[in-house]
Amino acid sequence: MNPEELYRLADVGKQEETWLFEAELNPEHVVFNGHFPGNPVMPGVCTLRLVRACVSKALGYPVVFSAIKSCKFLSTVIPVKGEKMQVSFSLTENKLQGKAFYRGSQVLKLTATVRAVSPRLGCVLVIPVFNNGNTIGKVIADVKRFVDTIWVVNDGSTDSTAEVLAKTDGIRVITIPTNRGKGNALKTALKLAAEEGYSYVLTMDADGQHYADDIPVFLDEIQRNPDSLLIGARNLVSENMPSRNTFANRFSNFWFRVETGNRLSDTQSGFRLYPVKALQGIRMITSRYEFEVEIIVRAAWRGIKVTNVPIKVYYAPEGERVSHFRPFRDFFRISVLNTFLVIWAVLWYYPWRFLRMLTKENIRKFIRNNITHSKESNVRLAAAMGWGVSCGILPIWGYQLVFALFTAHLLRLNKVLAAVFSNISVLPLIPFILYGSLMAGAWITGSASVFSLHEISFAFVRQFLWQYVIGSVVLAFLAGMAVFLIAWAVLGIFKRKPEHE
Repeated sequence: MNPEELYRLADVGKQEETWLFEAELNPEHVVFNGHFPGNPVMPGVCTLRLVRACVSKALGYPVVFSAIKSCKFLSTVIPVKGEKMQVSFSLTENKLQGKAFYRGSQVLKLTATVRAVSPRLGCVLVIPVFNNGNTIGKVIADVKRFVDTIWVVNDGSTDSTAEVLAKTDGIRVITIPTNRGKGNALKTALKLAAEEGYSYVLTMDADGQHYADDIPVFLDEIQRNPDSLLIGARNLVSENMPSRNTFANRFSNFWFRVETGNRLSDTQSGFRLYPVKALQGIRMITSRYEFEVEIIVRAAWRGIKVTNVPIKVYYAPEGERVSHFRPFRDFFRISVLNTFLVIWAVLWYYPWRFLRMLTKENIRKFIRNNITHSKESNVRLAAAMGWGVSCGILPIWGYQLVFALFTAHLLRLNKVLAAVFSNISVLPLIPFILYGSLMAGAWITGSASVFSLHEISFAFVRQFLWQYVIGSVVLAFLAGMAVFLIAWAVLGIFKRKPEHE
């Protein structure tokens, strides 16, 4: 819907603390026939948009209703050529009291909170849609109260979606001829947003589970923390919430924490705000549901702040719910992706982050908080260090950190120390660990050691796999014991034992 075609707005002036506006309606505009063909009326959402346009014009900058406390439509607006609607409102700080009149009758009484939209925010709302013809129209109508720039990515829908979008004004439709997945739809929108200079992409699902009045929550938060990636945190015990969704979210939250070291309460919500410029250059390998997992992990690896904001959620009853999630196939895809991300996190991200943190101040702070001033006994601290080293050497590449954290939790050891010391398998030390494992395996099995350090590689290890597996377990035990004894001795010198050890 183009506001200039729907009405012509004129500023009448201001009387004391009340602004006055007039709007001449265009009875020939298609929106008037939207609800009752042959009996044109002005939809309530258009009346609200008119009031918002008046407030924006009066203040000189765009605003949205961040909260509507009371909204009463008192009379029907039937457009008549030459007739004008009168709008009056007062503002106390950001509290709005507004009224609208038409042909001598009051048609609207409104109490709301308004919030400025920064002109520099540069945000576009993107709704990926696939066969949601029954809900997409209402979703678009709801979000128009809060945003002006709306893109709908029609990902090869085969139902009535295309027809609904063709009849909807005020949106931009991006059509993908055949269904290629939600991830591909989001990547298409993010790329286009970057090309057109937008700073942020706000995404919502097309099935009606998200509430449009949560949009200001994202806009407020991103102005407080620019260039963050925001994910709406749903109430996972809400009515009609499918049990598989709760399990899948907890599963995803766990792996996100393993892969990034960060904790989120909801990693699967499709109600998100992406920082376009900060994400540029990140190469994604997925194109369907798992894309929403991959992008937040890679964003966290890049140093982008990934955080939750609270939102409401509506889940339709089972018979009315439309879901395109394919449990076996999509869960398998997500599991494969998490396996890859865990391996990459252990081999690259955590060592890289560990090296970045090796400043004098960070080392001093870590030693003070976790060792010299720790309330744990010297024996347990030394055991956590030794256990971490053992886990880092064991032949479970890609899962050494996960194994160290899990087993340290079961053994009630210091998980931080166990995780740090499990990073012994960093790239410069890997050849020495492989060589030591092969040598120990040769000694245990009685095999001849016909290799040298410069020959060591993972391909070489495959030729002596059994020898390597046996040797790595032995090396892990010996190295862990050595670190335990050394750490216990050093702690006995530099750290006083607690009174109750």
